[in-house]
Amino acid sequence: MNQIKVHFIRTGSVLVDETLTGQGDSRNPIAFTGLFRSSNHRVEVPVSCYLIEHPKGLILIDTGMGKEAEGKVTPLPGLVRKNKVAIPNVKVGELIDDQIKELGFNVSDIDYVILSHLDGDHAGGLQLLKEAKTMMISNEEYQKANQQHSIRYNTALWQGTSLQPFYFKDTHIGPQKKSFDLFGDGTITLVHTPGHSVGLTSFIIKSLRNDDYILLASDVGYYPGNWRELRLPGILSSKKQEKRSLQWVQNIEKDRHCLGIYANHDPNVTIDELSI
Repeated sequence: MNQIKVHFIRTGSVLVDETLTGQGDSRNPIAFTGLFRSSNHRVEVPVSCYLIEHPKGLILIDTGMGKEAEGKVTPLPGLVRKNKVAIPNVKVGELIDDQIKELGFNVSDIDYVILSHLDGDHAGGLQLLKEAKTMMISNEEYQKANQQHSIRYNTALWQGTSLQPFYFKDTHIGPQKKSFDLFGDGTITLVHTPGHSVGLTSFIIKSLRNDDYILLASDVGYYPGNWRELRLPGILSSKKQEKRSLQWVQNIEKDRHCLGIYANHDPNVTIDELSI
């Protein structure tokens, strides 16, 4: 194998208020929750996962939503359980384990499940993937999500799994100059991009043949306007860190070696796979 293949998997969608994505404007400071807002302000965005075929292992980034969301329109666990920030729409067959099988793999084939963060639309499928060899999340996110009395996170999503933290190192990469090189060869780099959440991770996938790469930007932004115009999305752990992360993505987009930036919830990302 002289290429890395990335499969783009859509595990359903969620309905959210347009202000959550940064595309709408409102004087209501909690408009992103959808409270006291008409359904006319709701937009549908995909929930993406990425299955990466790499010579050193099969990698899954994010897990989508869980079994409880399949075939239903119900609030997600965690923060959205409280106030319906995001209402999922998951058809039968769209859960991550079903789609992995559709691509010709078994869950037990997966060497690494790596989560960008622990919101329910990213960690919801963990219970379906217990046969995967390794499950990883940044230590920053792991510690924050496991604090008592969290209104954002639902620890039941990863209870009984092998989820374990990894630790960013001080490097020259990313808005915080912190990253983690999965294989030690620069082909899969996990980058600390906080702002949406404390431990949010984005992913640089670099070609085996040259310096070209793509960026899987997770929830740093919901669409290119977030980083191009520095439009902040709705759910943030830190406005200062979010702006810094968006500026970093903005600069990445100007790099001639960057072949594409893909936000997890961007409805305009329609490709099914790419090789790099």
